[in-house]
Amino acid sequence: MENEILFRCPYLKSAEVTRMIPKNVNIYVEDDVPKYCADIWGDNVVLSAGLKVLGKTDSTDGLITLVLPMVNRSVAGKVIEFANAKNERVIRGILEKIDASSVGESGAITLIDLTDEYNIKMEASGLYSLKFGGENDFDLKLRMMYKTITSGSLDKNLPASIDLTTVGE
Repeated sequence: MENEILFRCPYLKSAEVTRMIPKNVNIYVEDDVPKYCADIWGDNVVLSAGLKVLGKTDSTDGLITLVLPMVNRSVAGKVIEFANAKNERVIRGILEKIDASSVGESGAITLIDLTDEYNIKMEASGLYSLKFGGENDFDLKLRMMYKTITSGSLDKNLPASIDLTTVGE
């Protein structure tokens, strides 16, 4: 019953059904929160932090746009299924690192392009285009990005391109 509820109500994160004999049934639910949007097979869909498809949307306000590699399956109420298992591992790892970082908490990121695991790109604050290269030293690259865009050294009205593919001195 719990799986059926979650499938039919995609915006629920969890459901717990308990039965009190003889006639009471209690259902406890927890809402899932929209975090991302992505164009999957021509449909603009809303995704949770766990990449569960919550539904279709016309408005992407307040959501981070994901540009994803090939997806095999995208069903409301289910986690998206990537064509390549390695892509899924890389994508989930990168999104977790972003969420745990200062830049993720700041809400500055507006787009994350994950189509090529060796050429990850992002956009931040509507002004900054960022190139990360691969996932090596990704935590360090995120810290460098955050320090760069919050340092005040960049003109807040002037777009900039920041290359973080090589880290070091």
